[in-house]
Amino acid sequence: MRNIKFRAYIKEDYKEELVGKMLDVSSIHLKTGKVIIGYSLRNSNYGNKSFLYKNIELMQYTGLYDKNGKEIYEGDIVKINAHSYDFGFEKDRIGEIRFIEGCFGFYKQLSEKEYLFNELSTESGYGELEYYEVIGNIYENPDLLKGADNIE
Repeated sequence: MRNIKFRAYIKEDYKEELVGKMLDVSSIHLKTGKVIIGYSLRNSNYGNKSFLYKNIELMQYTGLYDKNGKEIYEGDIVKINAHSYDFGFEKDRIGEIRFIEGCFGFYKQLSEKEYLFNELSTESGYGELEYYEVIGNIYENPDLLKGADNIE
């Protein structure tokens, strides 16, 4: 069974030191519309804080790991080593992890109307996670997606 967990990017808060941070979610309260996040800061402040959904971006854990053993979350930016597996392209590709039509996968916009979506899976021949490497996320490292049609 997959471990269900979330992390959150803090977009807005009265504590400026939390804005722009990626933090683990402790609990989600569906009735109140609030997310509880535990945090620890350099100056030894520790606490649990409640956030409204509008002030954060939630990202769900896929239940999978990249080639380095790092957890893969929705919103992560990943690089696929295309030379190690036949993904139908010759260069390494950089894209993001998205949840589309009921599954997590590698998403890369190719043109205004066309995109590549490769479902993540642990089954051999489909997803091939040993060729995926998490290199950032869309909130802290959006520049990794701009103009990076890819690395040789």
